[in-house]
Order: sequence, then structure tokens, then C-alpha cells
Amino acid sequence: MAKQFSWEQEYKRTWEEGPQSKINEAIMEADASYSNNRKGIIRHLHIVVDVSEAIDKIDFLPSFRANIVKALEEFVPSFYTENPLSVLSFLSVRDVCVKYVSSVDIDIHSFLGQTGCKWFSLLNGLEGSVEIMKNSTYVKEILVIVASTSTRDPHGYTEVLSKMKAYSIKVHFISLCGEVALYKSISKATEGGFYVPIDMNHFSAIMARFHHPSDYNGTKLSLAKIGFPLILEEPSVCACHLEMKMFGYECPVCNTIVCSLPIHCPICSTQLVSTLSLSKSLRFLYPLKPFVCASNGMCSICGIECEWMCEGCRNTFCRECNSFIHGTLSFCVYCDDPYN
Repeated sequence: MAKQFSWEQEYKRTWEEGPQSKINEAIMEADASYSNNRKGIIRHLHIVVDVSEAIDKIDFLPSFRANIVKALEEFVPSFYTENPLSVLSFLSVRDVCVKYVSSVDIDIHSFLGQTGCKWFSLLNGLEGSVEIMKNSTYVKEILVIVASTSTRDPHGYTEVLSKMKAYSIKVHFISLCGEVALYKSISKATEGGFYVPIDMNHFSAIMARFHHPSDYNGTKLSLAKIGFPLILEEPSVCACHLEMKMFGYECPVCNTIVCSLPIHCPICSTQLVSTLSLSKSLRFLYPLKPFVCASNGMCSICGIECEWMCEGCRNTFCRECNSFIHGTLSFCVYCDDPYN
């Protein structure tokens, strides 16, 4: 029988070949490479969105704008859930900086409601972002979501790159239009990431990466002023919205009333948080150690065949329970020391 062409041969799932132990080891190494590096849990993530005429392109149906709005609406609440001590801000940019928003309850539809027009100036967006973030003591990151394949700038990038390095600002790019050498070189120079989504599901997956803090390689450490406010169960006017509320939180420094947590005190700029918010951040300060491979036994939770074992309590877990413990709980449910 004559040799078959490759497209005539039987379909093979080559990515599933190899011992299962090697796959488990690769997963464990990936978890360890993330967990063992130092993180900055108090972050300022500043998202720059390209609102030039390119935002209304229909390369990703129905348009870039519609898909960006959908992705950001999903991203914002998840970000604050995972990073209760962090700050999220937005800047829309075309040839100039259009709108800056740093409110927790941002309306994405209103923020990106204007019709895209003119061209995109990356330099103006970066310079505006540096001015916003330069005095922050947080771990500073800029995420640029861009749909343009070109940028018109008044001068070069040498000065703004020097400022970003001086202020330890990382710049990440999500380029919806494909790979652009300028965007990639800036992200590399600032130790940021560069991503080109192949579809909108991939775009959402890329956005989900920014739920978790990136590695912090700096040597300069800063103290953050954090206050634990008292709960007031009586009508009062909140300083953040100037509205009457039936309950609130009193700043321990200046006695200002606010209506939600976490928030910066409008008067003394103290970061007001609850003890629950602080405890949620322990998953990044004290990450759960990856479990080791186990070839025999049953899962201690669901009773099916196990693949992993906790070295602290010697309990075994299946792949799904291991993913749930490390990805959601971030502590072992059987260990006396939950962060072993």
C-alpha cells in the first residue's frame, strides 16, 4: 500500500502523548514558578484604552469597542475581588488624553461611549499616565489596550521611557490589531507583557491574568498607610459621594465618614480596608505550596482517583480539587497551618 499523505492519515492527539506524570510535573513547575516569586499585593493598575477611529473596526464582531466594553465589565469586579487593597484607574486616549476615571463603580459604557475619531497617540497616553501614577507608592502597572496599527507622536520615547524606569512602572500591551514592533519594544524595555489575542475568548483570558499581581523585582520598599475604620450604624453623610447613607465607616485618622470599603479617605488619603480585605491578600504574601505528585490513593474530598498530595497533612487530592484549592481557596483544608 502506498504511503498516505498527512491529511489522509488517522487523526492523532499528539499533545496528549507521554506519561501523565510528566504532565503533572509541568503543571506543578508552572505553579511553583508563579508562587515562589515576590509579589506586589498593593497595586495601581492603570488601563489605557485606544478610542481613536480604530476602536470601531469590525475585525472582531460586532466591533472592537463592544468586545472591549464586555471584557472590562467582567474584569473590574473580579479585579477588586482578587485585589481588595489595590487601585484601578482608566484613561481613554486618541490624539490627546480624553477622559480619566478612577472610581470603583465606573460605568464602562459611559467611559467608552464616545464615537472613535482621529488618530492614536501612544506617547500622549504614556505621558499622561506617568503624571497620574508618579507619586503613587503602590506597585505601578500600565495596561494599554490598543486597536491601532500606528501612532502619531510629537517626539520620541526616550524621555518617557526614562521616567517609567525611574518610577518603576511596567507597561503591558494588548494589541488587538496584531504585533507592532513599537508596542512590543516598549513592553520589553519596562519588563511588561505583550499580548495579541486571536479571538475575544482569548482576550478575556489575557485580561484574567491581570487579576494576579506580577513579579516585583524592585529593591525599594515603601510603607503603606492603612486604617481599619469603625462601623457606624446610623444615618450620616459620606464624604465620597456627599449623600445621606444609613450606615458608614469612620476613618480612624480624621473621623471622616465613607460608605464603602476599600477606599482612600477623601480627607487624609489613608487606605481604609477591612480585616477581611487584608486577609484575602495573604494568598499572594504566603502562597500555598504546590502539591506533589501521587500515584495511588483516593481524593480526600471527592473520593475519586488522586494525582496530588499535600506534604503538610499527607492528604491526597484529584486534579479538580487541587485546582480548586490552589486557584480559589489558596489554603489546604486539612492542614493545621492553612498556609503550610
